[in-house]
Amino acid sequence: MFNIVVFYGHGELLANENPDKTTVPGGCKLLLFARHKEQISVNRMREIVYDLANYGWGSCYYIIPDRIEGIEYLADNTGRRRWDPGFISRMKDAGHLRRIKDGGQPVHNYRLFPQDATTGYMESVEGLYKVVTTEDENGVPLDTLMQEHGKPGTMMLWVPCRAVENLPAKDTLLDLYGQSDRPVVLSNREGGGDVAGYIRPLHGEYFKKKSKKNN
Repeated sequence: MFNIVVFYGHGELLANENPDKTTVPGGCKLLLFARHKEQISVNRMREIVYDLANYGWGSCYYIIPDRIEGIEYLADNTGRRRWDPGFISRMKDAGHLRRIKDGGQPVHNYRLFPQDATTGYMESVEGLYKVVTTEDENGVPLDTLMQEHGKPGTMMLWVPCRAVENLPAKDTLLDLYGQSDRPVVLSNREGGGDVAGYIRPLHGEYFKKKSKKNN
């Protein structure tokens, strides 16, 4: 069984980061849940982790529960079975997953910054996944994180923003994912700004397959 590591908190590429890019360790995969230059909604961040905690990683059949007089039971009818295609498929369909980087592929060397009341506080789930955070206010580079946690056979999930420091507002992508009855809150450690928002497409259209570009 492979290991699952979830990087959680705020994320940003510093303007003077050295090196600017790093490489995914061999035998690992890195899942990215935002586009390069994108500030991700914390509603989306939380939903990604909650989905993994509640439904797990792999594909399986599950039974649709019936409810009679307020009591749930599992129907003894094979017609009530529903196929769950697994975490990656769910993330694609929901418009959450942007890229999957294989071992040896380049990726921008984003920094992970501490989680806070804005992002919410996530914890590891024993036997399922490990949440990696930091208390370093200067942030921890992705290459350092992957050296420590990127053992062969590891699925690494970069849930935070892929924001870029000092990027002009017109070039910044703003994820507007959230419920209509509450304001959209961003995982932006610098406090927001006048940036152009957009709605991600669903049903896998947001997911980007391998290409020469790095977004």
